[in-house]
Amino acid sequence: MVEQLKFIVEQLKRPPFNRKDYNILTFDNLTNNQLLQVLTDVFAVVDPYDPSHKIDIRDEEPDKTATRHMNTLKMLGYRPKLETDVNTFRQNLVSGDKSVVFPILQWLLEKIPEHKERAYLGRYLSRIDVPSEFLSDPEIAEQHER
Repeated sequence: MVEQLKFIVEQLKRPPFNRKDYNILTFDNLTNNQLLQVLTDVFAVVDPYDPSHKIDIRDEEPDKTATRHMNTLKMLGYRPKLETDVNTFRQNLVSGDKSVVFPILQWLLEKIPEHKERAYLGRYLSRIDVPSEFLSDPEIAEQHER
């Protein structure tokens, strides 16, 4: 965990984050909400085309923050290493639990260029919701199934 924390702090000190005020001790002592804000800030760099990440999470309801984080992680292809179910993972993410947030931050910071590309492409390659009344048209239904 110390190596993980050291890596996260070192990466956050570099551009584009430039968080020179962090060291291992100060970062480890961040509150859960502050950790969630750091995660949101990293998402804002990884996915600059989504304005929903450029937010102060104190102005957003926790459930909305969790949904936004979960959707972004899903789009980026994050797979939790923990042997927990989705609901437990979501609850720990909502609460800003370090055992969930630190691995996510490490995963994001290890491959920022790849995640940026995936976030950009994910916008165009993700499945869209088509209202059921349009799916009654066979041609639209066929295209939607592809």
